[in-house]
Amino acid sequence: KGTYLEDILKTFKGEVTRARIAVMEPGGYVAEHIDYNTDYSIRFHIPITTNDGCGFYCIDKDENKIEQTMEPGSCWFLNQGMRHSAWNKGTTTRSHIIISVNGQEDLHE
Repeated sequence: KGTYLEDILKTFKGEVTRARIAVMEPGGYVAEHIDYNTDYSIRFHIPITTNDGCGFYCIDKDENKIEQTMEPGSCWFLNQGMRHSAWNKGTTTRSHIIISVNGQEDLHE
């Protein structure tokens, strides 16, 4: 209570059902996977720390592989219903706040 993280979580319109800080050490890799259907819940990533060797990709509905990097302080919607992966090929730790939100109201802005 009363933390900066709580202030961030209060900015979402939908009900926040889960929030965590995920840390990926140098050399870390998350294998390609699908989490769940986005019709009822969506996920956001807010990078806290990162480096030029960090990234992720999603495979879109046309089977295109779309790679992306994220800057600290930005907020990204991740469609966890698509195949995706992440990695840290850098020399420093990557940390993200990962927020799961019920509904899709927050996507309309």
